[in-house]
Amino acid sequence: MLNPQQLREQIRRVQEEVQRAQEDIAAMVVVGYAAGESVQVEIGGDQQVRAVRISPAVVDPEEIELLEDLLKIAINDALTQLQDATAERMNEVTGGMDLPDLM
Repeated sequence: MLNPQQLREQIRRVQEEVQRAQEDIAAMVVVGYAAGESVQVEIGGDQQVRAVRISPAVVDPEEIELLEDLLKIAINDALTQLQDATAERMNEVTGGMDLPDLM
């Protein structure tokens, strides 16, 4: 059993680890893809789109709706990757414990 001082120290260490994990997450960059790699969307850990790359092969003025769908797929793919990476990194720090007050 931890005494109050040990408990406070352990909480402080976990808070520091969570802070480092949050910094790691903010520095992440993920790339989402659609149509193979014809449409690529790069999103940072801050959930901001950093870059969009579109292969000329998928640009057809008659198929704008298809291109819009491909962009949506690539953005959602990148956001899913970021959410998964965030959850994995935070799980490393918390050991799977739900610590909402520390995050």
